[in-house]
Amino acid sequence: MIAAGAASMGRAATPAPGAQSSRLPRAVSRLRLVLRSSEAAARSGSKRWIGCFRPSPSPATAAAGAAVVKEAKGKRPEVEVEPARGGGEDVWSADAETEVAQGGAFPEHLVIMVNGLVGSADDWKFAAEQFVRRMPDKVIVHRSQCNSATQTFDGVDLMGERLANEVLSVVEQRRGVKKISFVAHSLGGLVARYAIGRLYEPNSRRKSSGGESRDDVVHLNGHIAGLEPMNFITFASPHLGSSGNKQILPPATFFMWPSFP
Repeated sequence: MIAAGAASMGRAATPAPGAQSSRLPRAVSRLRLVLRSSEAAARSGSKRWIGCFRPSPSPATAAAGAAVVKEAKGKRPEVEVEPARGGGEDVWSADAETEVAQGGAFPEHLVIMVNGLVGSADDWKFAAEQFVRRMPDKVIVHRSQCNSATQTFDGVDLMGERLANEVLSVVEQRRGVKKISFVAHSLGGLVARYAIGRLYEPNSRRKSSGGESRDDVVHLNGHIAGLEPMNFITFASPHLGSSGNKQILPPATFFMWPSFP
């Protein structure tokens, strides 16, 4: 009896070959269904998670963005740059040029920017553009180029003479300007002071006072290169001298120093 029960249990534990082959495809199909459902859930979950930070744009928003990009590509630059006759570059707003073409007035305020030791006009590129963008209808900026690189070793007097000549050429080229300001950095502040002294034109007149035999001289504000002076701004300029004027210069390669006769 025990043997018969064991035999029956053995027969139940060992499936028939046909039943085993029929169960295998069903197991594989179930496994594929589970994997597909898990992948779909993962994709939907990741999309929802990413959507919290970067929502997908709607068709209307995408179309508007494409229109903005297309308009930006065809838009004229905000700033116009033109080389000046005496050197350097003039920077002004493109809107101002459009207004002049329509019969309006050109900006009346000329701003001269002067670089420092071993500098160049490129030092003021960003600042000049910001000036023009903030005051497009008021200023035209000139980035001085006459004292660049090793030319800044020539001394304040020679550099000042060059700057004065450059300013005069700019004023002659830009007939519409009426006011002038200087913005300079470091050594450029001393050079600008020298140039202003050379360009200064005192304006005085004699006014007859009633009841007195002599005339009273009334001094009025002078002009710089024929323009009304407005601002003189310097950054880190040694107007009171430098404590390191007797220091020995560090060794440098030959090409860094100016040539001597």
